[in-house]
This record gives sequence, C-alpha cells and structure tokens, in this order.
Amino acid sequence: MERFTKKAVEKGLYTIAFVFNKKQARAMAEAKVDMVCAHLGWTAGGEKGIKTREDISEKIKLVKDIFSTVEAINPDILHMIYGGGDIQNPIKANEFYKETDTLGYIGGSTFERIPVESSIKDTVSSFKNFYKLQKENIKLKEELNKKKSFDNLVGHSLIMQQMYELIDKVANKNVNVLVFGESGTGKELVTRAIHYSSQRTDKAFVKINCATIPEKLLESELFGHEKGSFTGAAKQRIGKFELADGGTLFLDEVGEIDINLQSKLLRVLQEKEFERVGSNKTIKVDVRVISATNKDLWQAVAEGKFREDLFYRLNVVSINTPPLRKHKEDIPLLVNSFIKQIKEKFDIKILKIEPRVFDVLMEYDWPGNVRELKNNIERAAILSEDKTIKLENLPQYFKKFTKQQDYFNPSKENDDLAAHLATFEKQIILNALEEQQWNQTKTAEMLGISRKTLYNKIQKYNLNN
Repeated sequence: MERFTKKAVEKGLYTIAFVFNKKQARAMAEAKVDMVCAHLGWTAGGEKGIKTREDISEKIKLVKDIFSTVEAINPDILHMIYGGGDIQNPIKANEFYKETDTLGYIGGSTFERIPVESSIKDTVSSFKNFYKLQKENIKLKEELNKKKSFDNLVGHSLIMQQMYELIDKVANKNVNVLVFGESGTGKELVTRAIHYSSQRTDKAFVKINCATIPEKLLESELFGHEKGSFTGAAKQRIGKFELADGGTLFLDEVGEIDINLQSKLLRVLQEKEFERVGSNKTIKVDVRVISATNKDLWQAVAEGKFREDLFYRLNVVSINTPPLRKHKEDIPLLVNSFIKQIKEKFDIKILKIEPRVFDVLMEYDWPGNVRELKNNIERAAILSEDKTIKLENLPQYFKKFTKQQDYFNPSKENDDLAAHLATFEKQIILNALEEQQWNQTKTAEMLGISRKTLYNKIQKYNLNN
C-alpha cells in the first residue's frame, strides 16, 4: 500500500490515506499524502468495538495521537476522521472537532469504493481552500488580539518602542515574566499586553495585589481554603491559582509577599501543584505567572527578605517600564489619549488644552509618572471652563514652571493640540531616521508605519539628510 501511495504522490495525484493507528499515519505522512483520515477504531466488532464506541475520550486520544504523529512529519497534511458511530450527534461532533483540531468527518463505518480521481481532486482542493481560510482567520484573530492588547500603551519614543518589541518577543514564549518599574509607569498595562498577545488570550487573566491583603489571608487568596479550615472560613473558597488555570496570574507588588509564604509560591512554580488551606488533596494547574514590583528585589534578596530561588523563577524574563521623565516626548500623545477618554467618560463633545499648559507639563519631572499625568489632566478637565484646560486648572505646585519656555514658543494663543502633536511627530521621525542612519525602510519598520507614509512625513516636515 505504501509503495502504491508513493507512486501516486510522485505522479502528482491527489491522495487521501485512511489510517487506523500511528504506525500507518507515520508511513503515510512520510509518503507525503495530501490528507490523512483517521479511523475511529470501533469496527473491529465484538465487545471491544462496543466499548470504544461509547467512550468519546478514548476516541479523542486516538485521533490526537494520530494527528500529532502526522503533524510532526508534515504540518501541511490535512486532517479528517471517519468511522461512523455516535459522533454523528452534532453536539458531540463539535466537541470532537474542537478537541482534535480536525477539519471534518466522513460518515459511515465502511467504504465500498474510493472516489475517482477527479472527485478526490475536487474534494482535496475544497478542503485546502477551507484549511487556508481557517489559518488566515486564526492569524487575523491573533493580530486583532495583539492590536487590542497594545491599545492602552501609548508612546512612540525609542524607549517605548524597545519595550513593545520585548513584549512582542516574550508574549508567546510561555515563560514567567517580572515587570519592574516605578509606581504609575503602567506595569499592569504591560502585563495585560503580554497576556492578550499570547496563546492564553482566550483564558482567564486573574490579578491579585499582594500589598493590599493581610499576610494571614494572602495564602487563602492564592491557594483557596476548605470550609472550617480556620476561624471565619464558613465555606470553601477557590484560590487565584485555580481561577487562573490555563491562563495568566498577575502578582502585583510581589515583593510584599511574606518570606514564609514565598516557599509555597516557589513550589507552585516548580511543581505546578498545591493544596488548599485545610486540605490534603493536591491540585495541579497550568498557570503563567507575571509579577510586578516597584521594589529592588535584588536588594531584598541580599537582605534576606526575598528568596533568591523564587526570584529566579519569577524573573525568567524581565521588562522595565520607564519613568515618564525618561520619555517626555510622549507627553503630548498621552495627553491626547487622556482627553479622548475624558470626553467619553464625561460625555464632553469638545475639550481643548491651552498651549502654555504643555510648556509646564514638559518641564515637570512627574514623580508619579503616567498615573500622575492622567490624574492631573482629568482634574484640570473637571475644573475647566469654556471647555479649555488652562494653567489655572493645574495644581499650585506647577506655578514655578510657568515662565519656562524650553519646549514651546507658541506664536498664537489659540494654537491647538494638533500643532503640538505635529511638532513632536517631526522630532520622533527625525530621531528614528538618525537612529537608523537615514535608512527609510528600517526607520519605517521601527516606527510601525509603511515606507510610503514615512516618505510623505519626510516631505511634510521638510526633513533632509
């Protein structure tokens, strides 16, 4: 049979192989057939056939083993199943297709004749088109999820672009990540971007702030507890690790976890198992852990306040969220984003910002980072009159910056936000061109725009090497 199949492939004929086991699947995959149809294995008759017919989990395992064998050799071979039985039920069929990643089902437990060549060709062509479309849809969904995950991260500065690249690289690697940075720099946004850009995007994203929960309750929050396991445990509680099974657990302020609890956290990371408080039953989980801290964990390790082995388990890859003072050129973009949010939140149709306000915002060093900037813009919007944010709407401590004009010299009092955004766009493009030694292709890739768009911007701002 293998010899005839290989000859058919060599002649360019469309070939469908019907297989019963992994050995046959391997041989047909190596023969480079177009499609493998896995037999469900219950037509042998007797008690064995009846038992297998009733056991859908056994069918799923059989088919998955066959298809994984085929994929390891040639991932382009199409997958089908045949063999009749109870998966003709549409509910069970959908479950089966989802679990086994198969394209479809050929009914009937036996075949009296194989289709003629032209029919096979049409059938395989149809499935190839369907398979291609399915893959394109999956790819499109992944791209949309990625775009959605980055929507709340604002900034075109070089330091932010470098952070985006790192997020993109680590997202699908399924390793634990430690996000560190000052308070207010957007560590949670980075964590969510990683999760929603990963293969776990459809699974749970569970957050816990380790700094806001009393030490005695944190273990229960993480691992859950049984009824009556301690005073006040009136009912069973599911912990965050169980809730995040298959998805991502975000441990915010991980540096605040007590040293005694750290050993239990280490065990989960190493063994992927734990017990609820008050229980001896071991629970296994598949959880990706992303942690965040504004502390120097190296210093905490040196002082004996944080376990070194736990630190390495959490810190497979680290991402630093930069303080706002290191990328002030992103302030106009951030302000523009916040104004859009404020207009939607408070149902405001028009909201402008006085140009002189930008001078002050650019001079200030923002110890509270992006969070402080957002809070001040929202406060100023609430206090503003005639739908324009002015200097007097800012807190008093900004007054000492009002006379400095290092970043803007507005020629008109009514200059709008677009003019200032254009100024910074020009500077960002110029910086990128210099960074890439005026290579427009590389510069366009770095900025995430097309080469044509970059060319138009260069002409617009009269940028010349």
